Amino acid sequence: MLTENLVNKLLVKNFLTLIFACFLFLFLNGQNVNISEGNVFDGEPYIAVNPQNSKHILVAWMGWVPYNYIAIKTRVSFDGGQTWSNTAFIPHENSADQSADPSMDFDTDGNVFLAYIDYSKVLDTGFVYVRKSVDGGLSWGAPVKVIDASSDGEHRPIDRPWMSIDRSGGIYDGAIYIT
Repeated sequence: MLTENLVNKLLVKNFLTLIFACFLFLFLNGQNVNISEGNVFDGEPYIAVNPQNSKHILVAWMGWVPYNYIAIKTRVSFDGGQTWSNTAFIPHENSADQSADPSMDFDTDGNVFLAYIDYSKVLDTGFVYVRKSVDGGLSWGAPVKVIDASSDGEHRPIDRPWMSIDRSGGIYDGAIYIT
């Protein structure tokens, strides 16, 4: 017959084995993945998940590009983050500009919209642009200038243009709002 002391030792051993197995499972199945792969600077990331398909994930961030400038970079996953596309670089409208502060949203048709700032290094001009992707974020259309910071000298520089798209089904469905 088992003594009470031996039973307690077996319970503790089984409990610790269970805790170790849970930790091992989480460690092997819940790893973070460095999708930016940056060597110098990657910052201010933004993530968007398609409301019609939660396995469709898009990430945008400010990333260092050789020759001393920062650009917007994006990557997309269609399998819940198991695999990622190659990094897409969003080109500047003026090659001497910097980019910052991406934000994204999906419309009801599954198109992705990306808002970001392009500005001069001396912060005397800046614009908020929006680009559209019809292939889920693999490529981006031409930029549309939606805010010109140089037209309002008291509010320079622009910072973090947040974007949201109306998916209510109402009369403003599809409207893009940028603050």
